[in-house]
Amino acid sequence: MTAKPLSFTKSRIEKLKPPPDHGSVDWYFDDHENHTRKLRLRVSHTSAMSWYYYGKVSGVPRRILIGDPADVSVDEARKIAAKYSGKIADGKDPHLKKQRKRERRTRKSITLANALELHLANKAHKHSSRTSAEYRKVFHVRTDEQRDPAKGKMPMQEPQFERWMHKPLIRITESMVETWFRRRVKKAPAAAAVEARYLRAVCNSTIAEHQELREHGNPCDVISRKSLWPTIQPRKGYIRPKQMHGFLHALHTLPDDIQNAQFSIAKDFLRWLLFSGCRVDETAKLKPSDINIEERFFVLRDPKNRQKDTELPLNDELLKIALKRLENGDGYLFADKSGDKPIQTPRKAIIAIRKLSGVHFTPHDLRRTFRTTAAKISLPMKVGAMLVNHKITGELKVDLDYIQVEPEELLTASNRVANELLRQSQDTIADVLELHVHG
Repeated sequence: MTAKPLSFTKSRIEKLKPPPDHGSVDWYFDDHENHTRKLRLRVSHTSAMSWYYYGKVSGVPRRILIGDPADVSVDEARKIAAKYSGKIADGKDPHLKKQRKRERRTRKSITLANALELHLANKAHKHSSRTSAEYRKVFHVRTDEQRDPAKGKMPMQEPQFERWMHKPLIRITESMVETWFRRRVKKAPAAAAVEARYLRAVCNSTIAEHQELREHGNPCDVISRKSLWPTIQPRKGYIRPKQMHGFLHALHTLPDDIQNAQFSIAKDFLRWLLFSGCRVDETAKLKPSDINIEERFFVLRDPKNRQKDTELPLNDELLKIALKRLENGDGYLFADKSGDKPIQTPRKAIIAIRKLSGVHFTPHDLRRTFRTTAAKISLPMKVGAMLVNHKITGELKVDLDYIQVEPEELLTASNRVANELLRQSQDTIADVLELHVHG
């Protein structure tokens, strides 16, 4: 960049013109005696002007901003430049001092809330909307409606870092994370592991973006260093064949309305989970437009396995449920009381069915029941995985990718699973009658 000499006065500075092309021009003050070029005035092509000091520290060029000529007079700029020259002569680096001051200010200004938004923005191309929502559930403050269980709505996953959201990231220490993690892992080991990984990912993203935070490090590293990660055993719950009659009977006989609790939608919702093997949140998001009665399929939008929208067969049991739900004209196939929002996990109905049937189950157990039944009737592995929209990975993926399955085959397979579930219920009745006769 070209630097030109100029005797700095207010009138001369006001007469300076910007360069004709893009870029800027530096003007330096020449006192004709010491030929000092430390104080410079930069003029950009947009007519913006700024004073800065130019010098070398241990042979390394340093350019330190002083200010705008409109705010800093010539005399003030000279005094500041002389001050910088004195510091450099003493072996100090004014630029480094300003940089560290700026870094301290940045470190203090980045809160956990800022870090979360930065992480979600950086990962927007990778994260599904579901993943982003899960992050917010773990981190964000609850609304009044979520705080009050008397409202009758299902509480979201309890935010774990509510008190930390407005803390600077550098104030969240390893000791704080360790104390929280040890307490949390006693109550919910699996949830604690997921939440800690979310926190670790958010901190890593922010540290990568702001180098000044690297010195602080990731406070979640203490979990690995002290080997605190819990060993999580996968859940294996499902409804056994001998329990099927009790479960379906309770589901069928449960009144639609008990103490102002609307169970009709919940009962259809749970039946859909059992006879489709779908995930809870994917089922809740189903809309009438996702159901194709004529061609006998329904569409899962934005599924968990990050694949594109997936078409699954509408077996005979699902068809009955779909026809019933479509009559309501709600915005979702399984809507809440308002009709405009998807149903939340129907815990009251689940508790009531457990009491009536004596079968303890979770909504995801119904998905395992469907997949287990598919295996018991010897459906091919790929067909069983496709019916529950499992992503196939590992060594078998290449071989199974060669196998093509037609929609008609999937519908037949889905009906076979549904019929087997119904048969299990009938067999249970027969066994009970036979025991009663022999007794």
